[in-house]
Amino acid sequence: MDTKLTVIIPFLNEKEEVRSTVKSLRENSDFDFEIILINDCSTDGYDYKKVAEDFGTKYIEHSERMGVAASRDEGVNKCNTEFFLFLDAHMRVYQRDWVEILVRELEKERKCLFCASTLSLDKNGVQNADNLGYGSRIDFQDLNAPWMTDEVDNSDDRIIDIPCVMGASYACSKSYWLYLDGLNGLKSYGFDEQLISIKVWLDGGRCRLLKDIKFGHIFRVAMPVPYEVRPKDFLKNLLFVTELFLGFDMKLKILHKYRAECGAQYVSEIINELVENEGHFILERKQHYNTIFPYTIERVIDINNRFMSQD
Repeated sequence: MDTKLTVIIPFLNEKEEVRSTVKSLRENSDFDFEIILINDCSTDGYDYKKVAEDFGTKYIEHSERMGVAASRDEGVNKCNTEFFLFLDAHMRVYQRDWVEILVRELEKERKCLFCASTLSLDKNGVQNADNLGYGSRIDFQDLNAPWMTDEVDNSDDRIIDIPCVMGASYACSKSYWLYLDGLNGLKSYGFDEQLISIKVWLDGGRCRLLKDIKFGHIFRVAMPVPYEVRPKDFLKNLLFVTELFLGFDMKLKILHKYRAECGAQYVSEIINELVENEGHFILERKQHYNTIFPYTIERVIDINNRFMSQD
């Protein structure tokens, strides 16, 4: 099989985890694939370039921090294959057919964002949860995306629709990602999954979970984590996604909630910053998406509601 898949791994100060993740990928596949490592201005002094040399990966190093969203989009722009897979730099794979399955399904469904099942691991790489992560659903009260697990689906179907991807293992065609405009507009960290999943559903595509691929993901239980949440950027991302896609009443409820939690003055200051510095860009993107996407947010809400009562 010709090389059709690129694994894109942005990271920040992950040290040995980058090597462990790449090693796991290289040792567990019967098919060729490319890897792009994106060092988002790490400051830990670790020799990441040596990892790239040892495992034959492309290596990109930033002189200034761009954040996860921009790094992911950069990886897509620079990949030379038809399809790509995002992974974090602290993940493991335990099967040899993951490339084969991904490419096969991506070739079948061009307007689709796939998500692998997620096996939760502790810092030593030991499974620490009974259930697999099966993507997420979106809470339209605050735009958070709570996890779903394998308890939500008892069918024999090996691929199922999900409202929102989650778990950091997402696969798509390069051409479709670029058409959707990827994660353009997001800052540093936060709401990547909600933004891109909403776009896919609005376009008439689907977010789908692959039960037959499981990636182990080491979840951090204590701060600091390498990609810290920056509160101001996090809130800007929330407001950005909200303004792009939600109706007036839904936006008002979300604003009321975050004003109560973060302080009305603080939220107003963030809104004023966005309007002053990025108002034209946000309006232009909103008009563009309204032009190219045939569906409204009600479609996403209907799909999402199928899962909201399944705990």
